[in-house]
Amino acid sequence: MVSVEGMEPSFGALLTGLVINLFWFALVLVAVYFVVRAAVTSALRRAGVITPASAAALDREDEAHRRAIDDERRPEA
Repeated sequence: MVSVEGMEPSFGALLTGLVINLFWFALVLVAVYFVVRAAVTSALRRAGVITPASAAALDREDEAHRRAIDDERRPEA
């Protein structure tokens, strides 16, 4: 690559490139997380580890945790 004097990228251009790259990296990480989670859940269901009854119980437990967290965040009257 030929280097031209005085053509170095500005700090703003470097920072913009970094932010764009971090955005795409985070987007790919989130996509990979959901794909892996779906694959693991599907495999566990096929293996019989997760049944409809156990899935419903987990959903109820998750909802109870969400409500407890919401109650803690609610300001005192």
